Amino acid sequence: MHIVVFTGGKAPEPFLTHNYFLNGKSSFTPDAVIAADSGLETLQRYAEYFIGKIDFTPNYICGDMDSISDRKLIEKYASAEKELFPEYKDYTDTELALKKACMISKQKSQADSQNRITLVGGDGGRTDHLLGVIETFSTEEKADFWLCCEQIVCFAKKGTSVKITGINQKDYVSVYKINEK
Repeated sequence: MHIVVFTGGKAPEPFLTHNYFLNGKSSFTPDAVIAADSGLETLQRYAEYFIGKIDFTPNYICGDMDSISDRKLIEKYASAEKELFPEYKDYTDTELALKKACMISKQKSQADSQNRITLVGGDGGRTDHLLGVIETFSTEEKADFWLCCEQIVCFAKKGTSVKITGINQKDYVSVYKINEK
């Protein structure tokens, strides 16, 4: 199962994620697509770029919608389940979207060891939001891959490894330990 979450903030241009999503395939259909607030605008850019190859129609749209510049975009996806939150809340829109992604993942495929949640966006912008995304990696409600403008953050569970290909000798690979709660 692969769930894709689009959030606000800076995101990689869609063409930079072509290999990540398609990986040699001609098409790919995520099992669920979630948009958090202005992540719906990022989703729209991806949907236009990948038209005919990947269906990024959102199943779920959430957030306080204080950052979205074109609210008509919400109406465009009438079939998506929508959950609006107050602007003042205990979680960021990204955290709420990740909670929903984890809930869907647990409900639909408990036996599937290939579950993957990909977060697109959330790079740059407000420091509190950036730290909020980073903090999710120490919780159960996290992405497995976070696609940022210039890097990919990968969560490797204890006892697992990550194979990195296609990099040059001078490219950086950083490792950071997260203490799980």
